[in-house]
Amino acid sequence: MIRFIAEEMHACRRQWIALGVFLAVAVCLLCLSIGFIAAGAPYADDLDFGLRDIGEEYISLGGMQLAFIAFGVLAIVPAVVSTSIAVDSPRIARWQLAGASVRQSQGLYWCSLVIDAVIFSILGGLVAWFLWPAYSSWALRVSFPSIDEMHESISAIALPIGIAAGIAVTALAGAASMRSISHIDIATVVRDTGLSRTRHHPVRLLLGIAVAVGIITGYVAISKQPSTISSDTLDGLMAAYWGCALGWLLALALCESAVVPLAVAVVSRLIPQSGGLGSFLACGSARRRIRMSTAMVTPICVAAGTVGAIMGLVRQIRNVSRARGVPESELQVTPAGQIVFEFMSPIILAAVAAFCIIVITGAQRKTDTALLMVAGVPRRAIIASGFVEAFVYSLVAAILTVAILEVNALAIGAALGAGPVPGAGYAGINSSAFCIIAAGFALLAILLVSILALQTQRDPLTIVRATDR
Repeated sequence: MIRFIAEEMHACRRQWIALGVFLAVAVCLLCLSIGFIAAGAPYADDLDFGLRDIGEEYISLGGMQLAFIAFGVLAIVPAVVSTSIAVDSPRIARWQLAGASVRQSQGLYWCSLVIDAVIFSILGGLVAWFLWPAYSSWALRVSFPSIDEMHESISAIALPIGIAAGIAVTALAGAASMRSISHIDIATVVRDTGLSRTRHHPVRLLLGIAVAVGIITGYVAISKQPSTISSDTLDGLMAAYWGCALGWLLALALCESAVVPLAVAVVSRLIPQSGGLGSFLACGSARRRIRMSTAMVTPICVAAGTVGAIMGLVRQIRNVSRARGVPESELQVTPAGQIVFEFMSPIILAAVAAFCIIVITGAQRKTDTALLMVAGVPRRAIIASGFVEAFVYSLVAAILTVAILEVNALAIGAALGAGPVPGAGYAGINSSAFCIIAAGFALLAILLVSILALQTQRDPLTIVRATDR
């Protein structure tokens, strides 16, 4: 069986390498964040109050960065794994045609997934060990206090925890997605890409609804707080701002199979078809590739929503401070370097995920491009469709992200105004989320156009004949 798995992984090596690269990057970021927390942990209980404050700063900021990375991994990995399974549906169907049962097919694919996760998670840990000196130097340059641990090797506990977390998340995401293998229609999927079928997961939908109900309950609980609460309690309530925003993003990730494909279909139909053949092709591609569309949108939403939540929290803190009569000059401003240090991780994860998803679905896109060329569609129109397709994905991500941030800002403002801070209200959202979405659009456009340009230079008849075999 090991030889069979090795042969199958070698046959789809581009896809497995793409998935592994994302896992390696995710594990590397996890290890670095855990190492940052471990560096400050020895000082958290120090008798010297100065050192204790330094330790608490490392733990709190490192914990926030770790939370962002963990959230990004939990939200993005299932989408990437589901896309991988959807692309591999024809190969899995051939296993069943050769005599393998559904359970055997699930076991073979899950073992392949775990092997890939183990190899690249270890690689990610090694990269984290190699990058730690540069990472710690960057942290010290952006105004973090200097401590001895930042000048030493990464903590011994960081690497095994990060590697184990990467393997566990991938294994769980794969196990949750194995159910879709039992729904493969052998009669049709062997000749199909597997990307056009949407699988709704009732358990994930119910969990998403439960998360949404919990967030709404939290808003109500905040509104019931008295105006005489202590400053520490108010600080905890303010932290609920970004916590609730991440909760909404988690609910979106859980319900993505129902929400995102619908949003993509609606947005793609709203784009005028008179813009040329490229627009027509792109809109049709976005509607057909439902599974791919879901995976494209989720990373952008996670990155933009995470950054927008924290920057929105800053606006809300200033709003509450003005309502309580605190002078603007007394507010502490986080250095710009530390803000970049905190937010780079989810942005890196989103960028790598988008690239890996495009690579994973590259074979299907190559076949579609070849068929269009055989049908006589101009090369320029096919390349131009990449811009419009990237615009569809980015616009859907913008709509969903802005909706989440606006709802959260309105609800938190209303809850604070009705409870602990009567003068508080809606503080609005920061433009940083739009900057991340614009960067996501640029990245997707560059990747899609580059791949389409390369694919249109190949002989389409050769590709179509290879597909027919």
